[in-house]
Amino acid sequence: MPADRAAYAEQQSRLLRALLRGEPPDGFDSANAAAASVVLRRKRARTVARALPVLAHDLGARFEPLFDAYARGALVTEGGGLRDGLRFARALPCDARLGDGARREIALARARGASSSLLVVATALRSSRRVLLVVRLPLLGMRATTLPWRCSRR
Repeated sequence: MPADRAAYAEQQSRLLRALLRGEPPDGFDSANAAAASVVLRRKRARTVARALPVLAHDLGARFEPLFDAYARGALVTEGGGLRDGLRFARALPCDARLGDGARREIALARARGASSSLLVVATALRSSRRVLLVVRLPLLGMRATTLPWRCSRR
């Protein structure tokens, strides 16, 4: 790649990172840059909502502000909306209180998107008092089951 093309690609990359973080780049109209920044983060949020619809529905009106805060600090990487959504779910505050449907969706998505051939994912399904166990094994594929969740009170 010629040096001028490499420099241009680097400039584009810096511009995109600045816009996604909500920082107006030098030499750009701040109002236009802020508008472009909002549009890019909303587009990214829609991609995540399409990849993990139950998560987006479960968060309801909180989805956009929570995702916006996450997107300002997390760079876009390879893997599309599903991988971005899983990183977003991991970054959610503890008080986000996800429902069982969103927890199930995240566990299954983690198993489908994992790079290793052997994977075990477990998550508590609080309303049904069960634990979802997802296992991915070489040659056998992915299997999921729920187990009773018994709490001993002492």
